[in-house]
Amino acid sequence: MFFGDLVTKRALGQIAGFENEAFIFPDVHNEFKFCILSMAGVSLSIAQPDLVFFCRYFRQLGETERHFSLTSSEFQLLSPNTRTMPIFRSGADANLTLAIYRRVPVLEDERSKSNPWGIRFLRMIDMANDSGMFRSESGDGLLPLYEAKMIWHFDHRFASLIGRENSAGRLSRKYEGWYSVDYADPNDLPTPRYWVPEESVQARLEGWNHHWLLGFRDVTNVVVERTAIFSLLPRTGIGHKIPLVFLERATRVHEIACWLANANTLALDYVTRQKVGGTSLSYFILKQLPFLSPSAYCPTDGTFIAPRVLELVYTAW
Repeated sequence: MFFGDLVTKRALGQIAGFENEAFIFPDVHNEFKFCILSMAGVSLSIAQPDLVFFCRYFRQLGETERHFSLTSSEFQLLSPNTRTMPIFRSGADANLTLAIYRRVPVLEDERSKSNPWGIRFLRMIDMANDSGMFRSESGDGLLPLYEAKMIWHFDHRFASLIGRENSAGRLSRKYEGWYSVDYADPNDLPTPRYWVPEESVQARLEGWNHHWLLGFRDVTNVVVERTAIFSLLPRTGIGHKIPLVFLERATRVHEIACWLANANTLALDYVTRQKVGGTSLSYFILKQLPFLSPSAYCPTDGTFIAPRVLELVYTAW
C-alpha cells in the first residue's frame, strides 16, 4: 500500500488532517475530510513524521497538544497487517493507544500468522444481491432476517419493525420505522422487515453446529455513542451489515463469553475510534484491534465473566 511504503521508506514528512466542519471549502459537505501531505525524497530519511488530525481551522495547527509522532516500528505495532494511519485527536490519545498495544496483541497478525482465537468471518446474506429471496411476511420454512439496526451491545432485541398491516392483519413491505421491544417480556421478539428461506440460511452455516451466532455492526463512525457494537444472535438470517465472527479455537462457552466481553469494553471502543476513518468497521480494522488472547484468562476469570455475559445476552426464550 502507498502509505505503508512511505512509512517503511521513512519518506513521510507531515500529515495535517482537516475536517470541513468550518467550511474551509464553502461548497463542500461539512463531513468531508482532507489533508496536507508532505513527503521526502529518496535522499532523506525521516524517523518521526509530524502528525495532526481533526483540525477545523488553520490556526489549530499551532496547538502543540494536537501533534504527535510515530516511528516506523510504532506504525507496525498499531497496524501490523496494513501499516495504515491511526487518526489520533491528540498526542495523549497516541500515547495511551500505544501503551495498550504494547500490552495486548492484535486479534490477527497476518504477517506473523498469529491468530490465537482462530477467527474467521462470514457475510451471510447480501441485502442487494440476495434480495430475490426476501419475503415481506412470515411463513412456513422462513426465518427472520436481522439487520444491523436491530442489535446493540449484548442485545439481539434492540429494535423491532413498526409495520403497516395489510388486509390480512400482517405486516406489509412498507414500514414506518423501528422501536425497542418490550424487554420485560421474554416472548417479545423483534419483528424484521423481511424473512428468508431457512434452507438458504442453513446452507450458508454448513458445519456450524450451534444455535447461536456472533456478529457486529459494520456501519458505524467515531462520533456516535459507541463505535464497536457486538452481540450474540439467534441462528437466523443475517444481513451483510452484521458480519459474523467465528472463533474456531474457542471450544468452551466461557471462552466465547470472554471474547464478547472484551469486544464490548470501553477500552476497545476507545481504540476503535482511533482506527475508524469512515463509516465502516471493516475486517482489516477489526483484525488489528487489541484483543486479549485465550491464554490471558485463567479459569476463575471465565467463571466470573461468563454468567454476567449470559445475563446480558439471554433475555428472550
